[in-house]
Amino acid sequence: MRPRRLRALAPNEQQELHTRGRLVVEQVTGPALAAGLRTGDVVLGVNGAGVGTVADLKREVAKAGHSVALLIQRDESQIYIPVELG
Repeated sequence: MRPRRLRALAPNEQQELHTRGRLVVEQVTGPALAAGLRTGDVVLGVNGAGVGTVADLKREVAKAGHSVALLIQRDESQIYIPVELG
């Protein structure tokens, strides 16, 4: 599932994107790309749990089974993207 690269959003970026999310996808490959995750998506949660740091995201993915549901914000929409972990 691992997006290749995530980074924290700066407060001004959060304002510009109108989001409370704190993680943005900078690069994505593999199963996450195949599932539809895109560069610029803001990750809000994993399997119903909010995530604010990369450590939060890793912890929730580690607890998951073979797939996760990522809640992301893309533009003005929030959508779930199911990702097979393998």
